Amino acid sequence: AGKNIDAWKIPIPFKSFFLKNSQAYTLLHNRYNKILIKLGVRKDIDITKDLMREEYNIFLRDLNSEKYKRFSQDVNQKWNLTIKLLKELSVNAKSEGVNFAIILIPTNYQVYQEKFREITDLYLTNFDLTLPNKKISEFARENHDPIIDLLPKFIDAGKTEELYFSKDGHWNEKGHKLAARLIYEELVRQSILN
Repeated sequence: AGKNIDAWKIPIPFKSFFLKNSQAYTLLHNRYNKILIKLGVRKDIDITKDLMREEYNIFLRDLNSEKYKRFSQDVNQKWNLTIKLLKELSVNAKSEGVNFAIILIPTNYQVYQEKFREITDLYLTNFDLTLPNKKISEFARENHDPIIDLLPKFIDAGKTEELYFSKDGHWNEKGHKLAARLIYEELVRQSILN
């Protein structure tokens, strides 16, 4: 009755390229593997745990320190590609007369930082969970692109409400309603909607 999981696989050359060069793909790839383990479809827990750790390198506070230097080239390469792709999207949209905005979607462990330790088995001390938001916000400012960062308002709302499903890290109904309201308000406030 269900779809064959193998039918959803990306051909290896693309997969390798994106894993090596795209921070966004690495994040999605690792989440996908984690879901497969939870469903009992994949059993490579140790391998996946290593892959999951790679996903969190984008949050490392000091990539240039001796302790984390081995990650810096990989992370910087992925960031460079991510920024290049955002720039291309922005230029293409503007050249076509299309309004362009970047919307930053927070993960559950960015909103509920205690979940970071649960999910990763890593200590938060060496990580800044707002680092990707800061980098992309800086890019948006430099390129005069509107940006909507949901993280601050999600953190505030998360103090009194659960905004994510507990099992898979996706928004629940309250999370979706909050995101829709915030995005709409910002699209109007920043005059992105015509």
